[in-house]
Amino acid sequence: MPDRNLKYKFDNFCYDSFEILKDQNKFILHFSVDDKYSFSPEYEINLDNLSDISQIEYEIFTFGLSEIPSYYKTFCASKIIINAGYLNNDQILFWQNLFEKGLGEFFYKNQIDFRNLINISCNSDRFKDRTLEKNRYEEIKVLVPIGGGKDSIITGEMMINKGINFSWFSLGDDNTRNNVIKISGNNKVFSISRDININFSLIKQLNNEGFPNGHVPISSVFAFGAVIIAKLHGFSYIAISQEKSANIGNVEYLNTNINHQYSKSYEAELAIHNYINTYISKDINYFSALRNLNEIQISKLFSQYSKYFNSFISCNKTQNQSVWCGNCAKCAFTYLILSPFINRNILIDIFKKDLLNDPELLSLYRELAGDEKIKPFDCVGTFEEVSLAFYLTYEKYLKEDLEIPFILKNIDVKKGEKNLNLLTEINSEHIIPEFLLT
Repeated sequence: MPDRNLKYKFDNFCYDSFEILKDQNKFILHFSVDDKYSFSPEYEINLDNLSDISQIEYEIFTFGLSEIPSYYKTFCASKIIINAGYLNNDQILFWQNLFEKGLGEFFYKNQIDFRNLINISCNSDRFKDRTLEKNRYEEIKVLVPIGGGKDSIITGEMMINKGINFSWFSLGDDNTRNNVIKISGNNKVFSISRDININFSLIKQLNNEGFPNGHVPISSVFAFGAVIIAKLHGFSYIAISQEKSANIGNVEYLNTNINHQYSKSYEAELAIHNYINTYISKDINYFSALRNLNEIQISKLFSQYSKYFNSFISCNKTQNQSVWCGNCAKCAFTYLILSPFINRNILIDIFKKDLLNDPELLSLYRELAGDEKIKPFDCVGTFEEVSLAFYLTYEKYLKEDLEIPFILKNIDVKKGEKNLNLLTEINSEHIIPEFLLT
């Protein structure tokens, strides 16, 4: 066995069981590690219209599988043992691939040798003989997971403009999401609570003691949480909001492309779509409504919806405070990608400062533009999209006779001119249903 560079060694991470407490409108997952640590995260969900808990047992079991990386990463045990339900060999391969690639950034930043690390086995026959329902839904009903940023807003507005019956799905609760939902005018929302402070209190304590910590494939948790809601309320489609740019990784590590956004990639989208159709329901179709677009195009679309300007937030550091931190890669990228399409003074009002005039962000902007070796580990666009945004912003400042800000003076803005095709290109690699394309 290779040296994993792990301070602590653990043998078995177990997904032991789950409970559905209908009368309390919640479900509980149970995980354990070498009989030394145990975790029982709780999730609140409205189960009032559920006649029999057996109707969503498999969906809850599957959601529990998607939560494994959130706890497993702390221990990186030699084996992951599934006692809560049955998985065949193809399912095991799906989860091993999702965990390994979804935890890629975590492995890289902690310098953990992940090769052949994740080994899943199953000790249960529960659900083994389960059969899939078919053709249960007749009308088009779409569930749109919302994070509070510009992408899910565009998906929601797309549904509104096309007159499609849709509802929002929220994993957890914060003011940003609530404000966006209110502004949209569509107050139909379903949620599953995921209290980080309660569910991960022991994990945080262990992190403070030196156990490893890092990024997890949270979009897959959103995906399988949405499946529960879709099954409960008869949604035929789950429309996520991931663009083409999410396919591009950040760095090579152990001969593997490490992508912060792996669980948002087309590869993951297609794998999850097929998994749902093969093992959960043939009537629930999971897809990204924005996969045919890039970040430049999405930002241009978003610029048309000024009603959201003072409410949308996608800063991972301070979203729960409903403000932009103004110092991270996501803030820097979002400010820049919107700059060609939104008035400078409006952007300053949104972000509470002019990020393109902040000298302390120069190195970060150079990383975003590809002038450094590694793309920032955040949900940001490609080097080509960033370079084009610099070029378009620079040309806009010249046209409007505005003073050129510090960042634009210290970046090669001209190299983005060769990427003008991004304004009109359409990505054909997607599984968007026909009713959204016509």
